[in-house]
Amino acid sequence: MKAKKLVPKRRFKEFQNTDAWEQRKYGEVIDLLSGQDFSPSEYNDKCNGIPYMTGASCIVGKETIVNRWTTVPRCLAEKGDVLLVCKGSGYGAIAVLAQDKAHIARQFMALQNLSDLDKIFNFYLINSVIENIKKDARGLIAGIARDAVIKQEISIPSLAEQAQIGSLLKTLDDIIAVHQRKLEKSKALKSAYLAEMFPAEGERVPKRRFAGFTGEWKQRRLDELAEVRTGKAFSSLDFNDDGEYLVITNKDVNDQSQKNNRVNSKINITDENILSRYLLKGNNILITMDGNVGRVRKVTNENAVLAQRVARLNSDQLEFVYQITRNNNFLFEMNKVSVGNIIKHISLQQIAEYSFLAPISKEEQQAIGEFFKKLDDTITNQQQKLEKLKAMKQAYLEEMFV
Repeated sequence: MKAKKLVPKRRFKEFQNTDAWEQRKYGEVIDLLSGQDFSPSEYNDKCNGIPYMTGASCIVGKETIVNRWTTVPRCLAEKGDVLLVCKGSGYGAIAVLAQDKAHIARQFMALQNLSDLDKIFNFYLINSVIENIKKDARGLIAGIARDAVIKQEISIPSLAEQAQIGSLLKTLDDIIAVHQRKLEKSKALKSAYLAEMFPAEGERVPKRRFAGFTGEWKQRRLDELAEVRTGKAFSSLDFNDDGEYLVITNKDVNDQSQKNNRVNSKINITDENILSRYLLKGNNILITMDGNVGRVRKVTNENAVLAQRVARLNSDQLEFVYQITRNNNFLFEMNKVSVGNIIKHISLQQIAEYSFLAPISKEEQQAIGEFFKKLDDTITNQQQKLEKLKAMKQAYLEEMFV
């Protein structure tokens, strides 16, 4: 039988008709330097000597930081070497050494390129090596052995092709980092505005306010600003894969469940009274009432109905109410009043009775809600862009490597 040709699914145009990738042992294209620990007398925190890299705490993102130094180095990694955390907390983490030289401790291995391997390409190649090692171990180890690294089979192209692949992926990483910083800056900006545009503890007037609004804020209950209802106990016997309406449950509101590829239950409903009461038409704020209680999500879906044990808020000041219920204090209070040892529960009454400060003027409530909605929209757009870039990078990693 003819051996399968080692060619990636996606390739730069100038390499499409060139040689197939070559299969090698990873130990044939790198020198692997294992680290060595120092006794306390052999290192310092006074910037005296060269950096001493001790483990995962020396990695932030994909870069190395220094918090210890030594004047008696023995296991020297060089600038540009890939450092792999091989044991202990954070094993499998990698970073490129940014410093000129560093002594590495036993928690590290330094992967030093030989002439057949591009340094940037190797940084991305090592990820697949680590994943293969973990897969082979089936979760039975809490570390990475030297032999497991050097005996791994890899496939590599010419140095010229390696350089182009590495350059593309690094450019994508740099773009991702820029968008990540933008997102973090927007989130920090929102946090700062929340702290200044809502009264601090013990105060009744916010530090920052829109022009034209004065006077103290007043204590209000949630049911004074919103209608508080819940969904219907639909029977699972009525669920139908071809149903017209999605059934929104507690799991759909929980923040963590949004990332799962969950398939909603579906149902057909012909009763207009049921539809008019439980259809999620228009803007709704949904709140979990079981398990992770007090989680909040804003939902608009004209093809969905609400199941029981999920609270639904409708309000003509929806955006202001949304900021109130997304506040950490709301989550804290809902957990505080919840009942149940293993699975916690809250009631509609407890949600309705939640008390908070709000401006008397609906115009001020409206202005605050709209302001934070714009910030939330910006954050959502930035998150979506970031997720697309990460998905693009993942696709390239899968398609540009053999």
